Amino acid sequence: MKTNYPDSSSRRIIRLFARIYTQTNYQKNYRKHVKKQLSVAHNDYVSGLLSAPEESNPSQPVPTMRFWSYIRSKKSHDVGVAPLKDNNVDVNDSLGKAHLLSNQFKSVFTKEDPDDIPYLGPSPYPDVPLTVLPHQEY
Repeated sequence: MKTNYPDSSSRRIIRLFARIYTQTNYQKNYRKHVKKQLSVAHNDYVSGLLSAPEESNPSQPVPTMRFWSYIRSKKSHDVGVAPLKDNNVDVNDSLGKAHLLSNQFKSVFTKEDPDDIPYLGPSPYPDVPLTVLPHQEY
């Protein structure tokens, strides 16, 4: 008895996955190409901001107002730490926020007495030998 392996339904699924893989690979390559083109266009734009206009006099300085406007537009605003609440009271000043956060983190960490640490016995692993590095003068 002769068996057809893979059968027609398996071959159909294999062709479907091959088509999906091809489309996905095409999309990845297209996405990479678009990203590269956008990067090139952005670099051209920024270099255009830094170069002097073609009709300008070479003895005049390069107008940099457009460049600095671009730099300011790229700046993100740092809002810092949002207001915190302590016993239903809003704390807005930096020192109060620092104290609240310090107390919060202090409550998480404990200070242990080194005398209370249990002894686990000798280590089953050998000690690591000390490495002696040659002295180098700089």
